[in-house]
Amino acid sequence: MPIPEQIQRAVTSHPGSSFAIAGGPVQRGDLRRIHPSSAADDERRICLVLRVDSKAEVAEVMLAHTYPELATSHDLVLRAKATGLPYAVVLQTDVRGLVWLTQVDRLVGTLCDEALHQLNDVAQGELLGEAETGVQLAGAMDHRWAFKVAEGEAMAMLAADCTDARIDGESPWQIDPGLFSVELLMEAADLEALAIDLMHALSTRKVELDLDDLETLDRLGLLSLDRLMLALGRDLGQMFFEALQGLVNDSLASASRLSPVQDRTSSGWRPGRPGGAGNCAPAPRSSRLITSPHLWDGTAEGIRRLVLVEGEVAEQPVEVHLVGATLER
Repeated sequence: MPIPEQIQRAVTSHPGSSFAIAGGPVQRGDLRRIHPSSAADDERRICLVLRVDSKAEVAEVMLAHTYPELATSHDLVLRAKATGLPYAVVLQTDVRGLVWLTQVDRLVGTLCDEALHQLNDVAQGELLGEAETGVQLAGAMDHRWAFKVAEGEAMAMLAADCTDARIDGESPWQIDPGLFSVELLMEAADLEALAIDLMHALSTRKVELDLDDLETLDRLGLLSLDRLMLALGRDLGQMFFEALQGLVNDSLASASRLSPVQDRTSSGWRPGRPGGAGNCAPAPRSSRLITSPHLWDGTAEGIRRLVLVEGEVAEQPVEVHLVGATLER
């Protein structure tokens, strides 16, 4: 579900917005600041853009740092004249990953053609020309070993959401109707950050609402643009309404292909849901759920679905994608 243009405009005013890309179109050779996919996290790192796939809306990037003394034989050290920056940059050819284009932020420098050629040589282990690298790691006792491990973990964090989504494929996620409840949204620790996380999830995952979920939304008056705008403001209300309309249209178009909804009197969720969240619970039909911690009692990562198996209630673990998770913990 691509993010509509009006939704992108609505969230770019938020300080953690992932849609505003400074420096023009992203391209190979850019040194850019990359931030995690969650608006709740703000751990930006400088990375080199290696490849851009505009159709899939992803970029392959290489993690950089600014400590030449920690460079290894797999790292290319570039001085200021090669990047236009006032400091040296170390490009780690063995620390790379895929990120969403929405994670790509401000342009800080650009590699010249010579530097890109040198980078290719270092990646292939061919120390040709004037390429500057560090010395080979001497094993786990080398003082640079722990730093390299930490850099790998940092790249894994930046690339986690994009990597998971691409491995995930087209397996659908169910979305918690409580994420569109005005009253419940107002209980979130940071509504705008939660909204950005939610819009990102909708744009990178295959998401479904079933007819039972739509009935819940309609019963609670959550399909009203006027109500959403009155409670959340014009931009945020419009953003949620546009996202809901896309889900509603998709759900109605595929209604005939959806499996029958399970009997709510014989199935449910654990843990429970506090207050009004209990009246806006998703139909317990899916083993994959996009939700928020503030909609559940206890730990949201441990959500289980209750189903009847041969007359007995059984618990089934649910894969959970949390929005606004960092802020809620």
